[in-house]
Amino acid sequence: MLPFFFINACIAPLIGLTGVYASFLLLCVRTGIKMYGLNTLYTYLSAYHIPSFCGALYFSAPTSPRLRLLIISFPVICFMLFAIHPIGSYALPYTAYWIIPLIALAYPHKNFFAHALGSTFITHAVGSVIWLYTRPTTPLYWMSLIPVVIIERLLIAAGMTILYFCYTYLKSYYTKRTTTQNTLELQPLKQ
Repeated sequence: MLPFFFINACIAPLIGLTGVYASFLLLCVRTGIKMYGLNTLYTYLSAYHIPSFCGALYFSAPTSPRLRLLIISFPVICFMLFAIHPIGSYALPYTAYWIIPLIALAYPHKNFFAHALGSTFITHAVGSVIWLYTRPTTPLYWMSLIPVVIIERLLIAAGMTILYFCYTYLKSYYTKRTTTQNTLELQPLKQ
């Protein structure tokens, strides 16, 4: 289960690099395939993809000022929802991680790892609020997750960064290779 979670958590937010509309379309297709495969309509299936979609939006944010405002509101809204919950109000230090996306958004083009870290913490914030409101938990549960979260999110951000650079390298290699093959001219044979 852990390798699937890790790979899924690394790939899903990177879909945001394709743009907002493509991200939404891929989210709908992915959810539809899962619902069709299970032959049922589960609410948690669609709720499972909402954090990934928000993380994907984070990657689209630097290109649009309106999206930047939306992305800035995600951690703030998640913090407020966490704080007003009876259990969450006793575990507020857990939400300190949600400041990271706001800091990383200030430097979107300078460091891809920071951008990936911001995306994974947006995903974390939205997912944590969904989990808080849908599962019975205790404040001790949330407080005990604090040291686990930083390791988990650093690994996911590192995985996202590695996948991104592998993708860009392979894309540039393929583009260079295909343009080189297309520009070769046929030389007449010498007799």
